[in-house]
Amino acid sequence: GVIALSDFSSKAARAVEDAVKDLEEQGVDRYKPVVYTVSNTGELLEALDEKRPPLTTKPLIVRVNFLTASASEILAGALQDNCRAVLVGTKTFGKGVIQGIFQFSDGSGIKLTIGKYLTPRRRDINKKGIYPDFFLMPSPEKADKKLTMCESF
Repeated sequence: GVIALSDFSSKAARAVEDAVKDLEEQGVDRYKPVVYTVSNTGELLEALDEKRPPLTTKPLIVRVNFLTASASEILAGALQDNCRAVLVGTKTFGKGVIQGIFQFSDGSGIKLTIGKYLTPRRRDINKKGIYPDFFLMPSPEKADKKLTMCESF
């Protein structure tokens, strides 16, 4: 099954959950979500609940490229670090900082880095990006082998 997520917004978590439930009812045996960031405010990270069980335990294939940045990039890295997904495509953007914009009363402003994203294995992706496991779509067997060989931390 394919889940295409073209926008990381506050509605994304619900859209993915609905899509997974629908595909599970259809009897899908694996997923190929497509994760591209078009406009990212980081709202999805707040919508995720780490205490919830995963929507599925089936293998995931996540497509990434140079536009995969910020929250979608951290999600892809977390899935990779936790041996839940193989990443396919090209190196991600490398946006691993949280920035705040502060305006002053005279109309000027300043943009400050106020935080840093790290993957669960504490990989700093800022200006480095995340390299995919495969550049081309692997066969189901190759994807499964990669996930089987992966060591979760």
